[in-house]
Amino acid sequence: PSREDERETPVTLHGAALAAATHYLHYAAHDLPFAAYTARLGLTYGPGQRPEFLTAKLIRHCLAREPLHVREPSGRRDMIYVDDVVRGLMKLAAGSLPAGSIVNLCSGV
Repeated sequence: PSREDERETPVTLHGAALAAATHYLHYAAHDLPFAAYTARLGLTYGPGQRPEFLTAKLIRHCLAREPLHVREPSGRRDMIYVDDVVRGLMKLAAGSLPAGSIVNLCSGV
């Protein structure tokens, strides 16, 4: 988890690419003719999610009263429902944050 004012410390190539894009946008945002921000999304879930993802799988197993083996039980994810993500992005787009701002869209848990 990161606060908006913390630098990223990626551990994967994908994470490094996202961090690079965030830094690029931060500096480019001041010269763009529109507002540009970075939204860091929590683990988003909702309708249409692939069935192998944890939330969908957990619900399916619970409804069927079947046990589920969790591969990384100590792993923690900040989960957020897709409708909440959309509302957050709409508020971000309508807001007046400084160009290049970083916003965490998540539950905080």
